Amino acid sequence: MADETVVSCTECPYEETFSKLRTAREAIDAHERETGHTVDWSVSGVSSGVEAAGDAAGICGVPGSSADSPFWPTER
Repeated sequence: MADETVVSCTECPYEETFSKLRTAREAIDAHERETGHTVDWSVSGVSSGVEAAGDAAGICGVPGSSADSPFWPTER
């Protein structure tokens, strides 16, 4: 699944769909800065690599989380 981020303004008809999170964030910042409006956004899908990393990371204390994950927090 490809990334798809929808950015929409809560105060005007502005709405745009982006395939990259970075460009979506830049659009949010620009619209808020230029108009003073509040912008909302949603991510409807992520690439398989991002999904796999999320699955590997798990959530500490939740059954199924794995200390074997490279994302598992370690003591410093």
